[in-house]
Amino acid sequence: MLGTLFYCKAHFKSFIFITIKLLFIRILLLLYYIITCHCFY
Repeated sequence: MLGTLFYCKAHFKSFIFITIKLLFIRILLLLYYIITCHCFY
């Protein structure tokens, strides 16, 4: 029981980390898109 709980906690932490990483990449792409658009216009 305790081992399963620990595994779930670790899995949840990695899931949050992946979500934050994806969000960060999305924000960077959006910023890059905005900057390039402003440069072209």
